[in-house]
Amino acid sequence: MTVGVFEPGTRINEKYELMEMVGAGAHGTVYRAIQHPVMRTVALKFISRHLSQDPDNRERFFHEARALARLNHPNVVTLYDYGEAEGSLFMVMEFVEGEELTQLIAREQPLNPVRVNRLSQQILRALIEAHEMGLVHRDLKPANIMVYASKSGEERIKVLDLGIASLREDGMSSIGHRPKALGTPGYCAPEQCLGRPVGPSADLYALGVMMFEMLSGKRPFDGPSAWMVIERHLNDSIPMLSRSLEVPPALESTVRLSLAKRPEARFPDARSMLARLMEIISNEVAPDSYAMPTIRELGAIDDETIARVAARIQRRRSEPNYVPPQSDGMAKPEPIEEQYFGNTEEMPVCFERAATAPIIEAPSPDSERSSLWLGITINSILLLSVGLMLSVFSSYS
Repeated sequence: MTVGVFEPGTRINEKYELMEMVGAGAHGTVYRAIQHPVMRTVALKFISRHLSQDPDNRERFFHEARALARLNHPNVVTLYDYGEAEGSLFMVMEFVEGEELTQLIAREQPLNPVRVNRLSQQILRALIEAHEMGLVHRDLKPANIMVYASKSGEERIKVLDLGIASLREDGMSSIGHRPKALGTPGYCAPEQCLGRPVGPSADLYALGVMMFEMLSGKRPFDGPSAWMVIERHLNDSIPMLSRSLEVPPALESTVRLSLAKRPEARFPDARSMLARLMEIISNEVAPDSYAMPTIRELGAIDDETIARVAARIQRRRSEPNYVPPQSDGMAKPEPIEEQYFGNTEEMPVCFERAATAPIIEAPSPDSERSSLWLGITINSILLLSVGLMLSVFSSYS
């Protein structure tokens, strides 16, 4: 066994059998392991020995592990156990089959804005739970977000590495009251870069950086050295997303608000930011069936067109192959452009949207049907016009 590395097959505290190393970094090493006797697959993360031996780090580790053990949320990796072995501190966590958000961004950048919105909502739900328990992540980044497919095939996320979070109710920026700029420079909030005490808004800033990266494929502030990145977080203005990315303005403004330099200028909390993203996505994915016709389309429906359509409806109803109304009062839908328009190039777009609209059998005599259909058509157009005007006014109110 080499320093800081355990061989496969090693048993930790007699109950965790190491199977393989699945990740390693400057602060620790992660193994896939089997928990005996329940035979559960777990992720066992060792904190590097030089950090494990530092008294301040040890105190922080046990202090925050006890808090993390109380956190139970579907978007946060579950902590099962923690302790010390061979001079290294360790955490035993839920094992997630998936990939880091870092890999997803590298492979599929830029991500679709709706997808970015949905992933960010899940991260915010995890942050709401953590923040309300007094936990601040302090190192939120794509490498700490695991993306996986649920049993139903939906894309889900798990937030990892909440183990370096600090409890806000303690009023400490670090153990020993010595400020430390924990975190990764590319995702650090300005106040965190300066080593000042941080709160939940620092996590919202880091999420803003990740959203910018998911939408564009690159971080808003980058550079050849950590100090240059920090300087840009502190002083550079927030870059604009390229128009070619077709990011909805409301989503971009949300990202920019979360990237405000001053904590008090960002969203007041994760719950507020989540509410904004939910509002945005409800507009982005609205069904096409609710789309109102444009002014240009309404202008194309003049009196002559309405009269021509009404006449062709009447002729169609007198043909031998006309299908009479069913028992529920609705006829089988037939394409309108084939029924009533000889030249489909002249057909207004809003009639195209109703291409499968059923014909309603009116309970009136044949001699009055033509005028009745004309009246129905005109009233429908008037209702559409009023709806369009209300939609336009509400969007500017």
